[in-house]
Parts: sequence; C-alpha cells; structure tokens
Amino acid sequence: MILVPGQVNNYTPLAPTITKVRVHYDVGYGNNMYIRGNSYPFWWDKGRKMRNISSDVWEYEMERIPSGVTVEFKPLINDTTWSTGNNFTVTGGQTLDIYPNF
Repeated sequence: MILVPGQVNNYTPLAPTITKVRVHYDVGYGNNMYIRGNSYPFWWDKGRKMRNISSDVWEYEMERIPSGVTVEFKPLINDTTWSTGNNFTVTGGQTLDIYPNF
C-alpha cells in the first residue's frame, strides 16, 4: 500500500469473467459428470467434477478463461466414459448448454 496526501479515489475491483458449461444428461443414480479440456482450468488426463444442479443437469463454473478466449472440452461420466463425437468449445464469459451422447 502506498499512502499519499490528498483524496484517494475509490477502488473498484475488476469484475471476474464467469464461464459456465451445463451438461444435460442423466448419468443415473450414484454416478457423476466430469469435464476435461485443452486449457487451464482443464487437462486432458484428469477431469474436474461437475456440480449436479438437477436430475439431468450438471454445471461447471469457472473464472480462469479470459473473455473472448475459446477452449475445447469434453464431458465424461465418472471421469472414465467419454462423450461421443467431436470436442465442444466454450468462449470465456459464455454460458453454454450442451446435450452430449455417450
């Protein structure tokens, strides 16, 4: 902190860029949805557990993707069963709803 004489302007912190991925899929009782990808906060070799927000919707919310930056990702059941088809993409600051097949 630097103290100087005179009036100090109010400090306004930067607003975080919130990016959300919502996976719509019923994984069945006792199972979980994970997400892997090509850029931090994701890795291709280890998944991040998603939060279950309803019976068939899983959400992962992050602040680590800058606005306008696009990353690839893929959902997995129990961090072992990959969704079929191509990778998905999400851009920083976006909320993306996907409906994958397994």
